[in-house]
Amino acid sequence: MPGCRELPGTDFDGRPTDDIDDVIHDAFESSRHLTRVPGLVALMNDPGTPEIERLLACAVLTTWGEAAGYEAVVSAAANPKKAPW
Repeated sequence: MPGCRELPGTDFDGRPTDDIDDVIHDAFESSRHLTRVPGLVALMNDPGTPEIERLLACAVLTTWGEAAGYEAVVSAAANPKKAPW
C-alpha cells in the first residue's frame, strides 16, 4: 500500500505533485478520490505508521468530509493523551 504522502502526493492521473493541496482540493471536482479513502483510513489507524503520516491522513480525510476522519478527531479530542499524533 502506498504511504500516506504518496496518496495525496500523486494527482488523480497518477503523476507525482509537489502540491498536496491541489490533490486535496481536486477531490471536490471529481469522485476519483474515493478510491484513496480506504488506504488513508488504514494508514490513519495503523499504529506502525509514523505519527505525522497518521495526522496527515486524518487531515485529508476530514477535508474530504469522510466520517472516519471526523471520528478520529472526536476520539482524539475526547482523550488527547491517547491521540495517535
